[in-house]
Amino acid sequence: MVSNKQKTFSIEELEKEVEKLFLNAKVKLIYHNFEHTKDFVNSMKTLIEAAGITGEDKENLIIAGYLHDIGCINGLNDHEERGAELAEKILSKYGFNKERIEKIKDLILATRVETEPKNELHKLMRDADIANFGKDSFFEKTHIVYQELKDMKVYDGDLKAWYEVALKLLEKPFFSEVAERLWGKKRRENAKKLRRKIEKMK
Repeated sequence: MVSNKQKTFSIEELEKEVEKLFLNAKVKLIYHNFEHTKDFVNSMKTLIEAAGITGEDKENLIIAGYLHDIGCINGLNDHEERGAELAEKILSKYGFNKERIEKIKDLILATRVETEPKNELHKLMRDADIANFGKDSFFEKTHIVYQELKDMKVYDGDLKAWYEVALKLLEKPFFSEVAERLWGKKRRENAKKLRRKIEKMK
């Protein structure tokens, strides 16, 4: 536990603060919201347990999970960078030192889709973010993401084109061995189902 005269840190308090941020968000998103944040954290906890991660790394991953999409309260563009800066302000209030804050910001920034994970913790962050690829919820979630991107005018393709984008992602393995072991089989099943859907749309 980290504490100072202003605030006492706990995961529970952080969760409440993040929920409040999304509740009062300037931009209300239908996927990148508190529900996705909770899904991310639950998936991360599964990965952490399976990988046997303990100590500060474990807590940092959970903290980064709660904070990884808070930049979305002001929209999707560059939300990881905005989120990392907002995370620094939040963690500073709880008395986290600069070195640890930078570690957590680095984990948040690792969720940018255009970056390659540099270490195992980065891989776990990326995999927790796309855990639904290997779950029954994939088709529901991918439709919500599609609608969100259309609503935000970030994506202008039709549903078939979106499915084709999603299939390319599904056909790749998870970044970490532990995620592939946990969810790889279901990811491959989802890829087959999506491929059939696309073929029927031709």
